Amino acid sequence: MTQNPAIPEDEDTSSLFRHPVKVGDYEATLDIWRWEGIEGWSYIFDQEAVAKLPEETLVSWLQDSLVDVPELTQAAPTVVRRDGHLFVNFCKEHQCRPRVFDPVDRRTPEEKARARAKTCAYLKEHNQREIDRAKGNPGA
Repeated sequence: MTQNPAIPEDEDTSSLFRHPVKVGDYEATLDIWRWEGIEGWSYIFDQEAVAKLPEETLVSWLQDSLVDVPELTQAAPTVVRRDGHLFVNFCKEHQCRPRVFDPVDRRTPEEKARARAKTCAYLKEHNQREIDRAKGNPGA
């Protein structure tokens, strides 16, 4: 899986973590971000690659994959098409409105490294569960 370097970035959005993932048979990029105090996740697809897939189906797959992160699925996701990409954005319900003050990340480098390792471990485990489920081994 390759990461798409042509994904547009907003100057006022901080990408905290970006990683290529599979959603069904489709390649995507998971972007965990912060914008004006809002933290969220975006799944970014090449718009042409998912053109024939109904938007509702794609959003449903993503919501199902976020079952272990329920705080992201309490608010309805937003879907944005821009520069040849389709973005499906999730944020925590209480954070969907911008805060007046953007909190400063006061974590130490070690805490940031642990958080990044935890996120990577989660993604690895989640992707393996999806692979096992696709192969018909849901309990593996």
